[in-house]
Amino acid sequence: MSETDSFKLLNDLKDSLSYEFWDWAAYITLGAVFFGVLGETIVELTSLIADPVKRAWVAKSSALLLIAGLGGEIVTHAKNNAINGTIVGFLNKQAGEAYKLGNTAKEKAGEAQERASAADERASLAQERANRLAVDVEVLRGKNEQFERESELQQRETERRQREIVSSFKAQESLQRPQEIDIGDLRRETRRLSRPLRSVTLIRLNDPIAGQYATNIGEALRAIRPAFKVKFLELSSSRFRGVIVCQNGARDLKVAAALKNAGIVTDIKKLDADECAQSIQALSVPDQEPSMPPVLSLMSLPPMPHIEGTLIFVGHRLLPRPN
Repeated sequence: MSETDSFKLLNDLKDSLSYEFWDWAAYITLGAVFFGVLGETIVELTSLIADPVKRAWVAKSSALLLIAGLGGEIVTHAKNNAINGTIVGFLNKQAGEAYKLGNTAKEKAGEAQERASAADERASLAQERANRLAVDVEVLRGKNEQFERESELQQRETERRQREIVSSFKAQESLQRPQEIDIGDLRRETRRLSRPLRSVTLIRLNDPIAGQYATNIGEALRAIRPAFKVKFLELSSSRFRGVIVCQNGARDLKVAAALKNAGIVTDIKKLDADECAQSIQALSVPDQEPSMPPVLSLMSLPPMPHIEGTLIFVGHRLLPRPN
């Protein structure tokens, strides 16, 4: 077999194994990892994306892109290792055949003097080809060992990044949902309150998390027996955080103490209704079923409505959890 035929067979083998495709696939997955890390860096270390919804979407998209890229790198590394192993085996076989051809040529040179020159020439060419193939084998063997080391390191890095991503998702999920309410604790802590004390007005913010938490509190108070009478006041925003009972008398203090023991109220302050509302006009929604807070109308701002029972402010985002 001539040298041209050998290289043709080698090229055909590479084509049959999609060598070039998997080589490009490795670069593409590396690019996916880069953009995934870039997205996470923008979200975690910069404030380029101010919108929390877009910021969360970019964070999750970057994390998924990073996972896909890292998974793709593992697959492409494994496939390239397999392809290189096949090529190394082919080259080893070719080298063995070349050495065998060289030895045969030398034996024929000893048997026939008249053909010594031709046999020596063929042996020299065969030896040269064998040397080149041996060099190629060593180079590919070195690359294969390097791929194996890189694959092992990449697998460790992938596992580490996956753990970080899972931890990040759990942290983000805990910040993007309202605090849960234990109905049992609420019923136990409020059972000593008389019916006249079972009336509250909840200040509900126009915010997905704080507003939903205010709705959850209202549903829980209406669900226990005897049920609370619940009224909602809608606010667009406030500088307060947490769940604050605006204490203006002994009855407010009793209700506040019960709700604080139930893990709902985080603070008790001596504030009147105007102070608790932070001079932002409120819209009254009396005795309606809880729902997501409506958008505050900016066309007309009515005066502060009548407060029924204990006034409770449900703060904006990052609601403190009880110890």
